[in-house]
Amino acid sequence: MKILHLVGQREDFGGILSVIRSLHQVGPAERYQHSVWVHGDYAETRKPALDYRHGRFIISDSPSHLSIFLTSTLAFFGLRRLAKREAFDVIHAHTRGGLVVALLVAWLMRRPVLFTNHTFANRTGFYRWVAKRKRVTTVLLNPAMARHYDMTISEPRS
Repeated sequence: MKILHLVGQREDFGGILSVIRSLHQVGPAERYQHSVWVHGDYAETRKPALDYRHGRFIISDSPSHLSIFLTSTLAFFGLRRLAKREAFDVIHAHTRGGLVVALLVAWLMRRPVLFTNHTFANRTGFYRWVAKRKRVTTVLLNPAMARHYDMTISEPRS
């Protein structure tokens, strides 16, 4: 199974990349290939090395919602080109920038996507709205996060 993690980082720090490194180490390599989509300026500083795909426009976050939307829209076209060259079984967004790209993948490419929400954001209504979209599966990390977003945690869909 090939999984593309939409991260958008410019620097090698943070828990998301640490978790992906852990998944990379524990999952059988012959069954799971974790690729990470990062910004073109990204420089790896930690081990183990991951399998990267680089994008010109992808960003993880920004204080400007408009900036996230515009750069993520441009990033979508890069991801679409990548998806034509390389097949991925799962598109997994982890950041606000990655989420917008994932929504565009779900709507325009009609592909299912996964979004893991790693933060307690202020705009809870937006994330409830995202969780109800077709072809989008939202993962909340714990019951406190479900309460924050006023969402119920249901059994995984198969």
